Order: sequence, then C-alpha cells, then structure tokens
Amino acid sequence: DRWVLNRAKKVFDEIEAAFSIYEYSKGLNKLNYFLVVDLSGIYLDVCKDRLYCDDKNDIHRIASQSAMAIILRKLISTTACILTYTMDELLEYAPSFIKGEAGDIFDFQKVKLSEVESNLNEEILLSAKEKFSEAIDTLKKDKVIKNTLELSIYTNSEDVLSIGEVEASDWFLVSSVTNSKQNGDILGQFEVDGKEFEIYKSSEAKCPRCWKFTSTKEEALCSRCESVLN
Repeated sequence: DRWVLNRAKKVFDEIEAAFSIYEYSKGLNKLNYFLVVDLSGIYLDVCKDRLYCDDKNDIHRIASQSAMAIILRKLISTTACILTYTMDELLEYAPSFIKGEAGDIFDFQKVKLSEVESNLNEEILLSAKEKFSEAIDTLKKDKVIKNTLELSIYTNSEDVLSIGEVEASDWFLVSSVTNSKQNGDILGQFEVDGKEFEIYKSSEAKCPRCWKFTSTKEEALCSRCESVLN
C-alpha cells in the first residue's frame, strides 16, 4: 500500500508537470501507464484476496481501501480539467469520503498527495514477480497447475521476506512464501540479484472460501477464513 502511494505521488507529479506546459498527451500517456501497469497489472490484483476474504475491519483490508480512495481522489482532481462531465457524473454516485462537501465537480478541491515513504525494494520485487510469471507460463501450458494459488515459493531473498508472509504471498499470488526448503519436486526456479527462488506445489489443502492452499484438511476452512466467519 505504501509502495503504490509512493509510486502514485511520483507519477501524478510528472503528470501535473506535463499538464502545466500544455503537454496533455504526454501527461495522459503517463497516467495510462500507471493505471494499466502499476494499478491494474499489479496492485489491484494483489489486493483482491484481502478485499474479498479478510475481515471487514482487518488492517490489511482497510489499508488497501485507504490507498485506493486516496488515489481515486487524486485521479478525479487531475482529470477533471479534461473529463469534466465524466468526473462530475462519478461524484454523483461517489460516497462522502470521496467527494467530501463537493456538490459537483466545480466544488471539488484540488487534491495534493502526501509524501509516503516505502522501504520496499521495487527493483528486486518487480524483477522477481516478472521471472515468476515467466516460470509458471510453462506450468499452465502443460496443465500442471490451473491457478498460482496452488503454489508456494521458497526464497532466501531478504528483500522479499522482509515485507512479511501475507504481503509476500499476495505479491506473487501464491499460497505461501517461506525461507524454509520444502519437500517435493521443484516445479521451477530462478535467481534475482543472486538470491534463490524455488517453486513448489503447496502441501496444504485448498480452503473452499479463499481458495488458498492453507487448510489442514480437504473442504476445511483455513485459520484466517474460520476466524473471519466466527
């Protein structure tokens, strides 16, 4: 969440710099890249599990919703000068935490993004995610797996392990990321910055609610889902 807000701040500063000298095409190209690659291609994909499956008030879920709301407000503010009627219509249906006191788009205050520090090593994690995608292409084509949630990853990369088990597994869209060597066949492997990554089939059972392979037995809820439902 901090990574995407840090990225958004840089991108929207570049967009506004382009708009200020009337280079709207350049600014919109930067915006389109951010929406397609960073938001849709990575961040929103990573957040699906927590938005659907975590408890309503879980900190992971609230943090992601907050980041999305902040970026949406900035998106409305930035594109209001170009897509005025579209943004005005959006505000008609937007909840109060998005539109504030604005009656229409002309009342909407300009949004300024705050500086948000992120200690995530963007270069390493993006490279690892790209190499993981390349490694599983063959597994999907050969019908070894249907979904990446069937997998778990071993790595000795401090940059990946330091972000935590939940964030690391969500980043790769797998059921677990661990620093312990696993039993079973290695389905794929790669290196990033001299650190090892090994891909395995998860040894756990599939949770019928979240579809992650984190249950102790078949058709049983994982501990996270059981806690949420209780």
